[in-house]
Amino acid sequence: MDTDAAEWVRGFPEAELKRRFGAPTFFRGRNYEETGHVDRLTVEGDSLQSLVRGSGHQVYEVEVTHTGRRLDSWCSCPMGRACKHVVATLLAARALLPDAPAGPGWEGRLYPLVASIGTGRGQALALEFAIPTAGYGGKAARITLQPLREGTRTPWVKSGASWGDLVQTFRSGDLNPAQRAVLAQLYQLSPDKGYGYGVPATVDLDGLGPLVWPLLQRAATAGVELLAGEGLRSVVLGDGSATVALDLTRSPDGGITARPSVSVVDADARGRILLLGTPAHGVGHLDGGVLTLWPLNAPPAE
Repeated sequence: MDTDAAEWVRGFPEAELKRRFGAPTFFRGRNYEETGHVDRLTVEGDSLQSLVRGSGHQVYEVEVTHTGRRLDSWCSCPMGRACKHVVATLLAARALLPDAPAGPGWEGRLYPLVASIGTGRGQALALEFAIPTAGYGGKAARITLQPLREGTRTPWVKSGASWGDLVQTFRSGDLNPAQRAVLAQLYQLSPDKGYGYGVPATVDLDGLGPLVWPLLQRAATAGVELLAGEGLRSVVLGDGSATVALDLTRSPDGGITARPSVSVVDADARGRILLLGTPAHGVGHLDGGVLTLWPLNAPPAE
């Protein structure tokens, strides 16, 4: 690789790549670079090209270009762009650059200051959804929420991002202020909220009431990542809202079976329907570990 031609890569340090691509993608890409998944790295002007070996036998083509502070990327993987293969390519190019000269130019010296002023973000936050395994006599399909913050060596960590940290601003000055504020509001909806040593690690989605839904949308808009924890593979906020009714069917032996019917879920869809709250304020569709959530237009009829 022509290291002189790739000198522009130096302007995108690891902290900047983590901010642009998100912590999970950045850490996966760094792992690919560190374990030698990047091959045939070349540079042509303002463009990097490489081949990156995926987790199986797939090999993906990657191209990254820049115009000033703008990065554009393309990858032949299903993501198509801004993926871990792109991050791995950028980090591989940085690793091949010679050590920076003792006296960097004015852009290099000012970059950390400009980046911190420009983002004003603080550490990113995430909200982990989980369906813990119910113990004997426990409530089935209980959905819990727990905040996490961006880690240094791992994507997300619990320390420094408890509900107590979020509601007490003096303990959370290094967190993204917009994300912290909306999650703190969400916590205030919990009937089980406590303070100090009485703060629970998780809150139940059931108990947060109908006001939780606009707050979840605001959190997602603010960049809070929705993570899948125990019992889940992914979490999605569905579009719009849902209406629930009960479908009654009579079995051959004369018995009657009641099954909730949800306006946003196909009648023959697989998986489970979860009514959230008493009275219900939301509904979830759980299929193969994928949880999709909607607010209800109104509680279902008794």
